[in-house]
Amino acid sequence: MKHRNSKNHATTGLTTIEEETAGLTPVWVVWWEDPDKSWESLCLSLAESDREVEARHADHLIQH
Repeated sequence: MKHRNSKNHATTGLTTIEEETAGLTPVWVVWWEDPDKSWESLCLSLAESDREVEARHADHLIQH
């Protein structure tokens, strides 16, 4: 892939710096699935993902 130094327009992909940063950023995916509905959360830290899991366990609409 070749990179060029230009401004990022709505029709283009990530800039070089954005692509490098995204490649180094860890992401945790927390999800819950039921036959009729599903839910997903993208978290930028393990602590954030733990909080999301705990919040789902405390949700009375979700059966454990």
